[in-house]
Amino acid sequence: MVIRREDDTLQGILRIFYKKLQISEKILLYAYLIDMTGYTFLFTIYLLVSGRFITNAASLALLLFPIISGITMAILQ
Repeated sequence: MVIRREDDTLQGILRIFYKKLQISEKILLYAYLIDMTGYTFLFTIYLLVSGRFITNAASLALLLFPIISGITMAILQ
């Protein structure tokens, strides 16, 4: 049986990082997540309305990456 340390996985590394954040840094992290989610929502609406959603799907994936990683970091306290 393999015993895993907490910092062996991405989840463990993010948990350690989140624990070291101060209150003001956590507030900025949450503000960043809200901001990025809002911009992604607006960009998605723009792509749907303009009819170019299929051609710009790669841009949407690039926008979703920081949101997903930030949410992962916030949830895995």
